[in-house]
Amino acid sequence: SIVCLADCKHLELHLDDKKPDDSANEAMQQVAFADKILLNKIDLVTPEEKKALKDRLGVINKFATIIETERSRAPLDKIL
Repeated sequence: SIVCLADCKHLELHLDDKKPDDSANEAMQQVAFADKILLNKIDLVTPEEKKALKDRLGVINKFATIIETERSRAPLDKIL
């Protein structure tokens, strides 16, 4: 499976990033093709910001499992 590690605090900025040469947005592609998204640093955002980001991730990739983490500590059984 494809696992994407996403920074909850800064991911919105990267998803909205416009490339000057009209190339692909890497963050958008990584989220779109992931089977599992590790949403890291959830302790640095408000519950409302986290919900908004999770909703947006669901629009980009409705099939991915989103696993919330802090300091990159994730349950291995959910990743493998």
